[in-house]
Amino acid sequence: MNYPSDEQIVEMTRLLTQARIENFLGQHIGTWKWWVLVILLIAPWFIWYKLVDKKRILEVTLFGVIIMIVTITLDEIGYVLSLWSYPIEVIPILSRLTSIDYTMLPIIFMLGIPVLLNLEAFFRSAGCPINGIFIRG
Repeated sequence: MNYPSDEQIVEMTRLLTQARIENFLGQHIGTWKWWVLVILLIAPWFIWYKLVDKKRILEVTLFGVIIMIVTITLDEIGYVLSLWSYPIEVIPILSRLTSIDYTMLPIIFMLGIPVLLNLEAFFRSAGCPINGIFIRG
């Protein structure tokens, strides 16, 4: 069986990257969909900075970076395996949906931490009387 050589694969990758950049510059940059992705990439960080607990910013940011690494990894695996593709990208040399991977999902999870901690405290406090009933019962 004939397999492509490493040099052929490198050349095909170079040609594909060049075609993606030309397609991006010719058809996507500056369109309203591209601007929406740019805004979704930048604007949520300002909202996050206003809402984040400044006393816990280091822990929250570390959690966001972990979420970012996971989403980028999973997105890249799906893209490479051709499970999905993105017709419009913010930056053509990145093969993923940067607005979601770098911004939306990490921020949603980072802003959700206080809600989860409050729920945990609620269930602990609600669990104490219930535990008392069963222990004494």
